[in-house]
Amino acid sequence: MLGLPNPTPLDLRFSLFGVPVWVSAWHWLGAGYFGWQLAEAFGPGNLGGVTLATHLAMGMLCVFLSILLHEMGHAMAAHWFGMNRAILMTMLGGLAYGPLRPGTKWWQLVLIALAGPFVQFLFAAILFGGMLAASVANGGPVGGSPLAVTLFQSLLLVNIVWPLFNLLPIVPLDGGHVLQYTLGRFMGRRGDVWAGRLGLLLAIGFAALFLVMRQTYMTVLFGFLAVQNYQMMRSS
Repeated sequence: MLGLPNPTPLDLRFSLFGVPVWVSAWHWLGAGYFGWQLAEAFGPGNLGGVTLATHLAMGMLCVFLSILLHEMGHAMAAHWFGMNRAILMTMLGGLAYGPLRPGTKWWQLVLIALAGPFVQFLFAAILFGGMLAASVANGGPVGGSPLAVTLFQSLLLVNIVWPLFNLLPIVPLDGGHVLQYTLGRFMGRRGDVWAGRLGLLLAIGFAALFLVMRQTYMTVLFGFLAVQNYQMMRSS
């Protein structure tokens, strides 16, 4: 969401199914924050015998895998329509970026935007089915292993809640892009103006809500989204 950061020696780079992946060193700060939230939700108080540090590491792993899965959905959909994508993972999430192919249709862009959340929902459905099967087969949740329960529950939570969040009609979230491409098809450049207006109002509303709830990270995130939508509205 923050664009391309400056490279550092601590960045991680690799290729997955032919897609270049760049993991910024700053990504682990965001992963640590959300991993801590997962550790508190599924930590030693609920699943004794496993240290909080272990739950934190598992939470960070879930965050990393879920964001990577989401962005691979975008990249694979773009590849289907003849476009190459690279993946950047930052402190606030991820980004599948690359040039548009000349002649790309608006509905193709919509499908590419929806592919990330769709892949996460599909993964969550597979996880839920696996948890039910393991529960029936072993007489307990995922064989009764605390770490396995942490892993499965965290992955399930992240891959349901986060794609729902991403479908909010606020640019640059996926739902915002869907709204932007759809309005642009019928309204031209005015579509960006109206997408920015709606995104601005929603972002301000959510920022105010999280401010009241004393959720600093989410307040800052939606404040940042509000600024982006305002800038898009003004430039359009």
